[in-house]
Amino acid sequence: MADRHYHRYPTGERMDTNKPGSKDAEDVDQNNAPVNGMLEQITREQAAQAAALARQHGLVVGFTSGVFDILHRGHVHFLYDCKQHCDLLLVGVNTDSSVRRIKGASRPVQDERSRSLVVAALKPVDGVFLFSEENNNENITQLRPDVYLKAGDYAEAQLSSAPLVASYGGKTIIIPHRDNLSTTALLERAALLGRSATLTMKAGAKDARNNALFIDRDGTLIESIDHLHEPEKVTIRDGAKEALLSLQKDYRLVLVTNQMGIGIGHFTVEEYYSVTRQMLRLLDGVIFDKLYFCPHSLKEDCDCRKPKPGMLLRAADELGIDLASSWMIGDMDNDIAAGKAAGCRTIGLGIDGGDFSASSWKDVASLIASAGFPQGQQKDITHHDTH
Repeated sequence: MADRHYHRYPTGERMDTNKPGSKDAEDVDQNNAPVNGMLEQITREQAAQAAALARQHGLVVGFTSGVFDILHRGHVHFLYDCKQHCDLLLVGVNTDSSVRRIKGASRPVQDERSRSLVVAALKPVDGVFLFSEENNNENITQLRPDVYLKAGDYAEAQLSSAPLVASYGGKTIIIPHRDNLSTTALLERAALLGRSATLTMKAGAKDARNNALFIDRDGTLIESIDHLHEPEKVTIRDGAKEALLSLQKDYRLVLVTNQMGIGIGHFTVEEYYSVTRQMLRLLDGVIFDKLYFCPHSLKEDCDCRKPKPGMLLRAADELGIDLASSWMIGDMDNDIAAGKAAGCRTIGLGIDGGDFSASSWKDVASLIASAGFPQGQQKDITHHDTH
């Protein structure tokens, strides 16, 4: 006998959506094995049927939606809180294509099937379906939930679907956050923890250094290769490791790199991580306090892409860095512009235009080591007067 598609039902029943003649009466493969008596997802039409049946039983139908990319306790608490307002909780999960449109080319990390499977396994959830729209208007129209539930980072006035819910007598409820968590923050932490075991993070430790070296990656720290995505092609620039091993005694090291290749589809964020991990292996002993990258294309007009100083300003806020006593080191005009916009001193590696220029990492180390001397006394380094 073929497996049958079920979703949980709050009365203890299961609603069989594979009745004779149903278009959903079909065999399912092993990858669609039920979880807690249900598949990872139903169709939106099936969710609407479940909502109508629940109302016939006099039950309150609730609906919420989200990406649920990296499930964390904030998501779990939110869904449990949602269930306090309804008998039947239906959850819409954004398709991969809609996530990319909303959050950019680097997301989602997990595909839509994996995300819906994890959400469906949670006890408060009675049914999960995928949807491809960028708002919930169609979901609301088809499900007509009694309560529309959203997380506390929204205000009801921001929700385009809220008036639609009110039009048939439904109610929109904003669920306050119980946890200060975000998927983006978790992804950044995972990127740091995923690097070589030789790189030791000092998370939570007090650091007397409040100055930093902001360092570009491609062309500065490693040899430049267009749209680099193959770890085996990573080559550290001559003298970089030795210079950083010396300088990290007095400066915190922060990587800030534009990675437009992600945004325009030349490589994935996972390939970026692989390249960066290989770089860190080759820099054995060099300790970065944080790694920042901008995955956006030019047309996205983000705040983080150099020459804008967004990554530097964020690092200063998160790490307590004094930008005026910090340096930006890069091989492109964009690097220099970002450093100047942030209020740092700047070093052009192989280029003019910065406060200083250096032809090698050995010169970079000498310049920074002598920075305590009065201006003009630095030796064998070119200083560019910007006045």
